[in-house]
Amino acid sequence: MKAGSLRVGGQGVPKTYAEHIIIVGDAAGHIDPLTGEGIHTAMLGGKIAGLTLLEARKAGNFSSSALKKFEESWMERYGHDFYWSQA
Repeated sequence: MKAGSLRVGGQGVPKTYAEHIIIVGDAAGHIDPLTGEGIHTAMLGGKIAGLTLLEARKAGNFSSSALKKFEESWMERYGHDFYWSQA
């Protein structure tokens, strides 16, 4: 059996966007450090990612600066949960 650690609470990922890239859910470390669960944040993050990508498509701009809105939005919506769970 092999195992690996999970990035919990958004740790280990300097940012969740780049040129033409958005990182969501477990890949982004959106796992609650208190419960070890992440489906709620993955679903919220997926919705935020979809809305961000729709705006980027309408503008024809998938640059890092355009996709930064994704991280700003999830941080506002549930980013503070990671802090309180770790505390």
